[in-house]
Amino acid sequence: MLENDHPRLIRNLINQSNDAISIVDPETSLFIYVNNKWCSNLGYSSPELLKMRVIDIDTILTDSFSWKEHVKDLRKAGSMIIESEHRRKDGTVFPVEINLKFTILNRKSFIVGIVRDITERKKAELLLRSSEERFRRLAENAQDIIYRYRLYPERGFEYISPAVTAITGYTPEEHYADPDLGLKIVYPDDRIVLKWILEDRFFRPVVIRWISKNGTIIWTEQRNIPVYDDDGKLIAIEGIARDITERKVSEDALLESEKNFRNLSEMVYRADPETYATIYCNKAHERLFGYPVEEWIKNPKLWEDAIYPEDKERVLSVLEEAKKNLKGGVIEYRIIKKDKAILWIEDHFSWEVDRHGTPVSLNGVAYNITNRKKVEEDLKKSEKRFKAIFNT
Repeated sequence: MLENDHPRLIRNLINQSNDAISIVDPETSLFIYVNNKWCSNLGYSSPELLKMRVIDIDTILTDSFSWKEHVKDLRKAGSMIIESEHRRKDGTVFPVEINLKFTILNRKSFIVGIVRDITERKKAELLLRSSEERFRRLAENAQDIIYRYRLYPERGFEYISPAVTAITGYTPEEHYADPDLGLKIVYPDDRIVLKWILEDRFFRPVVIRWISKNGTIIWTEQRNIPVYDDDGKLIAIEGIARDITERKVSEDALLESEKNFRNLSEMVYRADPETYATIYCNKAHERLFGYPVEEWIKNPKLWEDAIYPEDKERVLSVLEEAKKNLKGGVIEYRIIKKDKAILWIEDHFSWEVDRHGTPVSLNGVAYNITNRKKVEEDLKKSEKRFKAIFNT
């Protein structure tokens, strides 16, 4: 029939196809025609296949009853695409996708099938499912919130991990049901940042506050990745949000502590253990000595040059001796202020060492004892006058 009805060119093209093409008798499931690809796929010769039925090589349609039911469905639908498995001559089985067409020619019914070996596709799908399952397990158990938010064609969460419940009090289901919930929980002052992200204007890591279901403020650190379509249009945002509330509370407490530290009336410092150059000092140095903090840091000799000349040798000698045994101590000495006035200070110092016992800094707190020294001096003068009067 094919030789009479189809040109030789078409037969050659069909034989060279990468898909297995066949014509089958719907009544018996016998092969009427198979191209070369059928033979190479199954390991049978063309004469062998033309003596066989579909139910001989298909692992799902294995008997006459299932074949008849299949033909009934195909006749009704006209065409269909199904997946099945075929058995080779050596007994091995491989997955196939079959594109079927029920056709009538010269009042005789035929089933035309185009069969594609989908072994590689199935392997890829299995790898993809395995990868997705691993990702899902990681996401489901992560403490951070992992999400994908769709912007087009309709806005809404495609995925958000269960950690969102523990952090915000809102469940993933509530986020899926309300596309705007992710915006609603953002602290009002921070919504502008979210607006920039959604407008494809800002994708650096950001810190955004949320309002939890119970009304508490949550600090979050978010890292977002834009997802574009082939035309460069932003269609989704994928990201991770981490609860940093405890860290922010600690940072704020530290900043407040440092602020108080800087504002102490006592002079707090940290110096190089070899050169005694100032590494850090608080604002009290500026208030009492007149030199800005920046000048103390910039000029490594400022502290040594500011020591009263008659006290310098003694002070440096005490520090060098103490450094030998890494002992702390207290020194009283005078400092010449920027305006040339003289202050007495009481310097409590200690050494910070590394794990090898090597000094890494000289740390200390110095107190202004000028008034005390003045009182002591006045007392000495008073005692001297008293003794002079008593002895006369």
